[in-house]
Amino acid sequence: MERTSSNWYCSLRFPACWSMFRSRVSQMAGKRLASRKNSERLCRNYVEKMLMLLVKLLKSKFTLKLFKPFLKLNFLNLLESKYIRSVIIGVALMVFQQFGGINGIGFYASETFASAGLSSAKIGTIAYACIQIPITMLGAVLMDKSGRRPLIMISATGTFLGSFLAGTSFFLKGHGLLLEWVPILAVAGVLIYVSAFSIGMGAVPWVIMSEIFPINIKGIAGSLVVLVNWLGAWAVSFTFNFLMDWSSSGTFFVYSGFSVLTVLYVAKFVPETKGKTLEEIQKSINS
Repeated sequence: MERTSSNWYCSLRFPACWSMFRSRVSQMAGKRLASRKNSERLCRNYVEKMLMLLVKLLKSKFTLKLFKPFLKLNFLNLLESKYIRSVIIGVALMVFQQFGGINGIGFYASETFASAGLSSAKIGTIAYACIQIPITMLGAVLMDKSGRRPLIMISATGTFLGSFLAGTSFFLKGHGLLLEWVPILAVAGVLIYVSAFSIGMGAVPWVIMSEIFPINIKGIAGSLVVLVNWLGAWAVSFTFNFLMDWSSSGTFFVYSGFSVLTVLYVAKFVPETKGKTLEEIQKSINS
């Protein structure tokens, strides 16, 4: 009898408790929803006010006067006599950087080691990665101490030596000469190339590019230089296997030739930008 009474009592109380619980949850959810809607409304009002302020600022005479010279610029302005030399230097440095073969050598390093007869191509690839990081850090330290021009010329000389050694290894292999030296020369050439590129040719052209362009053409000129860089990267990556099928030694000799041209071009045309103002750099370029 007591059990029946208890069940009867619980059956009366449970619906009431459940109803109170649902009501409480609904109230809390309603308050949270109202709070969120209020926050969204405040945020929307704030954004609308900021947009209105931005529109007013853009329409102001001061802003139009400030940005008027930039709005008129296009790629044809880069051909003007006061800009053309800076643009040529920036584009040329990117061409030499890419057509020195860095993407072909870097992307296909393991295949290069295997083609040269190295028993374990992974060892050469691991050494490649281990060398690149500390040498790049060293180059960042030396950039402001030694100057841009000496660093990039030393770097290009190193890439020439590395490419020439790698090309020599494939030349010896193709003619059946000193076969025991072929893998050693190939690995040494690639590692010397990567080390030399990382210390200068990898970063210095970008630094020079940021320093030689006047402020009013920096955006357009920089866009052109980046476009040339990526087109060069694609061209080298795309043609590397075709060149290797044509002549393995010839491929690396071509890259070494671009490195020689880099040294000659930098020595003749590229100004030293370390510690100089934009006016001094422009004067040395246009003199």
